[in-house]
Amino acid sequence: MVKGAVKLLLLAKRRPQNRDLLERPFGRFHHLPAELARHGHRVTVLLASYANEPDACAERDGVTVRSISVRGAGAARYLAQARRLARSERPDWIGGLSDTWYAVLAAQLARRAGARLWVDAYDNYASYIPWAWPLHAAWRRAAARADLLTVAGPTLLELLGHGRDPATSLVLPMAPDPPAFRPGPGVSARQKLGLPVAVPLIFFGGGVHRSRDLETLFQAVEIARRTRPELRLVLSGRRFSGVDIPSDAIWLGYLADADMPALYQAVDLVAVMNRPGAFGDYSYPIKLYEAMACGRPVVASRTASTAWVLRDHSHRLVPPEDPQALAQAIGRFIDEGQVDYGELPQWEQEGVRLATALQTIQG
Repeated sequence: MVKGAVKLLLLAKRRPQNRDLLERPFGRFHHLPAELARHGHRVTVLLASYANEPDACAERDGVTVRSISVRGAGAARYLAQARRLARSERPDWIGGLSDTWYAVLAAQLARRAGARLWVDAYDNYASYIPWAWPLHAAWRRAAARADLLTVAGPTLLELLGHGRDPATSLVLPMAPDPPAFRPGPGVSARQKLGLPVAVPLIFFGGGVHRSRDLETLFQAVEIARRTRPELRLVLSGRRFSGVDIPSDAIWLGYLADADMPALYQAVDLVAVMNRPGAFGDYSYPIKLYEAMACGRPVVASRTASTAWVLRDHSHRLVPPEDPQALAQAIGRFIDEGQVDYGELPQWEQEGVRLATALQTIQG
């Protein structure tokens, strides 16, 4: 270890956002630990797998990643392994990264091990299961006592960081994974994905769920077709019950990670839909950052979070649940072509800020 380096034990679930961190490392769950390792810190990540699969261990970008199956064993087996690692490795920091449980467990373990506590949040997890208020209260307590609190955006900082020392709270925004998300040729991307070449395409990706205000999008597309009848809607992601997809929409299902950059490059406009509230005001959609990194025109429902992400591009925000306003925005942006959004967040830069904060607090 280099001078001034620290040891970290980080707790997370193996499949946040339905993606396998052991097989498909991605996002803040992978890149923040990897950036700390790149700065000379020793990082171990302990993943909880809810599937019936063997335990596993891998080295990823300088990070030791261990996966423990808790299927049928509950949290006891995972917590026992975390305690063993804390005793054997004597980490300076213990962190909870992926949702409520891991922040709470990290807080308990850090207190017992005499380690500093790092809590990271990318959503308002309390919006997922509103009735589980004891767990949410424990999550907020963990965030309140954390030596370092990092969040994906300012609304989460307001939610979790009230009364905290600003020097121990840090906004680390979401960022597209390098190097795949970048501008590229649209025609070849359409051909790769089997999309029609000669028609304008508007895309929505993510959870196809009623909470995302998709009825507004469907109605807006119909309105926009009054002047652009050739317009087609493209959908991908996880489909939930209770949403009737338009019969002429192009449904791609759940695409492989490697196909996502081509999908952004292929479409003419990306729509990011949500409603204000306990989820929408605290959600910082990675798909918005990915689309911008690919230089694609975007339009988004105005929530507290999207207003921050698009603070330099506020003309791309539309009132939620207003299909007429969204249809007008589709008409304005569908032929816009390549867009330069200026400097966007990058994991390497966010890693520098995180490593600096850890070392400052460490002293």
